[in-house]
Amino acid sequence: MIGRSGGSVFQRVKGGLIMRKQGRNLNSAKANLYRSRVNVTTLQAAWQALTAQERQLWEVYAQFRNRPSRKVITGPLGGQATFILENSIRLQFVQAFGTLSQDIVTSPTITTPPQAVSITSIVNSGATLTVATDYNILDDTKFIFMYISRPLLLSQISVWNKVKLIPNMSTTGQSQVITSFYNQKWGALPAVGQAVNTEIFLYDKDINTFGAGNKQRIIVT
Repeated sequence: MIGRSGGSVFQRVKGGLIMRKQGRNLNSAKANLYRSRVNVTTLQAAWQALTAQERQLWEVYAQFRNRPSRKVITGPLGGQATFILENSIRLQFVQAFGTLSQDIVTSPTITTPPQAVSITSIVNSGATLTVATDYNILDDTKFIFMYISRPLLLSQISVWNKVKLIPNMSTTGQSQVITSFYNQKWGALPAVGQAVNTEIFLYDKDINTFGAGNKQRIIVT
């Protein structure tokens, strides 16, 4: 027996027949990659369309936020990188939910950013994956977004596992259901006892920005 059945793939190998979980939809992955590339092109064009005064304001804002680059030795993010980072989050939120007053912010607000939040638990209750946080979202002026890895064995302790963005987990409260989003990104929910690497952020629509990210390794219960 070889082929696919019930979400599993039966494959003949040297030692006999093995069964593995079927991967997620490649067409969906290609669509997400295409959209990401389009977003980057859109934002680069939007940056070029800014006035000199607007670009200078982003440089000042970048210094205010002082975000480190991935290669820390190169120094903090500059104005253009900060513009693309902040607005890429907005674009992905809009594409998933369509609830922001403007897709691309041309002038940043220099003010205290939102607070950092923490995940207190991730629970798999059979067919539902729920994330609990230490922050209670009272209304739709704020939302939480997070990066999350595929399901990991406890022995896989590296913090460099690939993560994917869930642009919004819910609208209010401290309990956020991410079942459909996680399945869309990774094809299967993490089992109880497995781990996921995460980074979570709080976004404030009133000041058009998000706070510092909080990186955590969570064991699913």
